[in-house]
Amino acid sequence: MSLEGVLQLGHSFLLKFNIDGVEVLRMTENTVNENKRLLTVKEFCDYLGIGQTKARELLRGYNGFGVQIGNRWYANKRKLDEWIDRQSV
Repeated sequence: MSLEGVLQLGHSFLLKFNIDGVEVLRMTENTVNENKRLLTVKEFCDYLGIGQTKARELLRGYNGFGVQIGNRWYANKRKLDEWIDRQSV
């Protein structure tokens, strides 16, 4: 039996896998930097694999991770990760 395939994770990663391991085929420059504290709407979309409409809806909601600076919205990455953990329990 052969286990092979290609997996896309959001818009940022394209992975090829087989029985011997995993190879990164593409990692775009939009890949979220682990050290960033705030994610832009685009980065937030890539991080969760969702569209901009849903992303803006989540950011403007009362989830605790949306941050507004001027007229722009950002996601606090640490609080977002905590929110995701709470949702997946």
